[in-house]
Amino acid sequence: MAKALDGVAVIEFASHLAAAYAGMLTAEQGARTIRIEPPGGDTGRGTPHFHALNRSKQHVALDLESSAGLANAHELIALADVVISGFVPSRQRAVGLDFASVHAINPRAVLLEMPPLGSKGPLAELDAENDVVEAIGGITANQWTVTGKPMVQTFPSASYQAGMLGAASAVAALIKRDQGGPSQSVEVSILAGAILLQTGTILRHETMMRMFAGPADPLGPLPIYRLFRAGDGKYLLLAAGNPRFWHRLALLLEKPELISDPRFGKAPWGVLGENRDILRAIVGSEIEKGTRAEWLQRLEAAELPCAPVKTRQECMDDAQVRALGLRRELHDPILGPTVQMGIPIKLYRTPGEILHAARTPDLDPGAIDRLLHQARERRAEACPRVEPFTPQPNNGGPLAGTLVVDFSGYIAGALGPMILSHCGATVLKIEHLDGDPFRTMAFGFMGWNQNKRAIALDLRTPQGREIAYSLIRKADVLVENMRAGRTHALGIDYDTVAAINPRLVYMTVTGFGTHGPERDRPGFDPLAQAWGGVMAAHDGSGRNDLPPGSPVHPVYMACAIGDYGAAMLSALGCILGLRARQMTGVGQRCETSLLHSAMACQAGEYIFYSGRPNMENGAPELRGTSALHRTYQCLDNRWIYLAVSSADQWSALKETAAVASGMPFAEARLEGPEGPLVRQLEEFFVKEESAPLLRRLVQMGIPVVPAHAMTAIFDDEQVIANELLITLDDPKWGPVGQVNVQPKFSATPASPPRPGPAFGEHTDQILREYLGYDTDRIASLREQGIVK
Repeated sequence: MAKALDGVAVIEFASHLAAAYAGMLTAEQGARTIRIEPPGGDTGRGTPHFHALNRSKQHVALDLESSAGLANAHELIALADVVISGFVPSRQRAVGLDFASVHAINPRAVLLEMPPLGSKGPLAELDAENDVVEAIGGITANQWTVTGKPMVQTFPSASYQAGMLGAASAVAALIKRDQGGPSQSVEVSILAGAILLQTGTILRHETMMRMFAGPADPLGPLPIYRLFRAGDGKYLLLAAGNPRFWHRLALLLEKPELISDPRFGKAPWGVLGENRDILRAIVGSEIEKGTRAEWLQRLEAAELPCAPVKTRQECMDDAQVRALGLRRELHDPILGPTVQMGIPIKLYRTPGEILHAARTPDLDPGAIDRLLHQARERRAEACPRVEPFTPQPNNGGPLAGTLVVDFSGYIAGALGPMILSHCGATVLKIEHLDGDPFRTMAFGFMGWNQNKRAIALDLRTPQGREIAYSLIRKADVLVENMRAGRTHALGIDYDTVAAINPRLVYMTVTGFGTHGPERDRPGFDPLAQAWGGVMAAHDGSGRNDLPPGSPVHPVYMACAIGDYGAAMLSALGCILGLRARQMTGVGQRCETSLLHSAMACQAGEYIFYSGRPNMENGAPELRGTSALHRTYQCLDNRWIYLAVSSADQWSALKETAAVASGMPFAEARLEGPEGPLVRQLEEFFVKEESAPLLRRLVQMGIPVVPAHAMTAIFDDEQVIANELLITLDDPKWGPVGQVNVQPKFSATPASPPRPGPAFGEHTDQILREYLGYDTDRIASLREQGIVK
């Protein structure tokens, strides 16, 4: 069956997890992806992440330090459509992978550059691992803990997000190229992935900071939107996130008096201070009176959103995961029988496919000749371009000229179209007369709805529906994340709108998929987190090197991987659908879900085999994975992240910190995150001011970065140099620091983002510009309550 990237050749240079993930995602959508590894193969072979993120590719070993190896690499580049590199800038130039060199070899190639911390700034040459990026990108310090100290995640969420964004950006650049546009480079750093995972919380405004002040509970942000321990010791997630759910919960607990109790009058979001603790204790004491199974049954019967806290293994074996095809059995040549994640996006007309497990490098002397021959044949079979068009003026980005009608809300729905807008698409946000429910979260709404034009429309009326249909006829993409059956009730289900516009790419984002036993389960990010295993993976039970008395409980992840990952997958799916339409001339239905996302944002952890190492090894107050990869507090109470990974770095640190003078690196690297070496290093760091210490250690070649809290990231030199954040002038709130466009396109740069729209802000403009309505007709629609 045809795939979205048929005819595309991708050359990926082994570098880091994000680049590997981007290569895998393209390979499983039809691209012929060749991974170039160093002689002897990648050092990551045999590890779970390597084998999960390098399936469906061909592998070849080349010595890029030799002239012969480099020449062979350049021969492959000459036949590539996309080249992926995660090297730091100097390394990239040394092997001829800068854009000028790649363009000289192959003027048609798109270069996806993925330097860990960006190509500019004082840390551009730091070949940073994921933990370093998450520290500087705010993920580590922004995780909720009882102590208020940073908590290190033990899965590389920033790399996964960057890999998905990198794949989407590269395909968007291909679409532009095949419309007759230029080839170009696009930069997507792992740091960009970390920032994109927090677009609703990386904001700077005085009012916002007051709103975010308060306790940081690692079991959840609200007294009835959090994790609870049942009487049998098992945990469940309750997500009673609106007044309707709060009232149902009070009645279910047989405590109707709570509804009128003035202490809880603004539940669930407005309960503050000690009243928050009181309500949490009341609900918690009731849940402790029954088993988890009993409570889940009662909560589901009352139609209250809830989920059990599962391990990753329990999730993988779940009936819903099987029904969605997200559980796949593959025989790996090194690991043996494995169970791995399936394809996280479903394109109905051009579905993706896992070709095979990760393979060993082809060391046959004739391997390069065979690969070159296959690449030439594939180039000859490439489908012709169809329907080129001229981009709209004054609108940057490779998707300029693409029209998106956005019927979505919340985060998982709304952020995907915003990402498309950052690639140049025009997005019309179509809201009901009540508006996106997350408009009440003003600052978060800003972070999820930049660049959009908003129209308020009553789709329950024939006139309102006809306006929607008229816009859909002109659209290229439709995105919706409505609850089951809602699109049919409103007349915007796929079958209906595809009959109106057969070229439409239609993306559905759900909580748990559109089929299977759990398809009607409510979809909120923490429910997917609980179901997907990430909460249980950080409960502390998987570590034996923590101090006695350390907390053991699942962790509500502040970084909402279900929501943000689903949005990124939906954007990637839309772009793949547009690419497929270039070949076929018709659109298609596409879908993803929070459950797909929870697994895709842990792709390297979702591989199971005999001998698999312990990857469920997080903890509620984990400061690092070892003494040498850990956060430390300085004299000014700021936190830094140390990441010593070589003997030379360890020797330099020993000298400057005067610690463990006789301890060799082989021994130091095995020291746990709370052992004697940590105590010595803590005594050193706590006597030093963070800023001068960071400068001194970096000059000595010791990898160390600030572990930024929420707003400090705006003043970081590395972030500023790579233009990852921006200040936008919001009409209501004034200047607000926000996330900038993350993919950096060299030939078709995106225009600077605009603030999120006010409710119905562009209703009149859209009706005039797209449908030709005059002033009297618009006034009549407003008087009838059809538009606002």
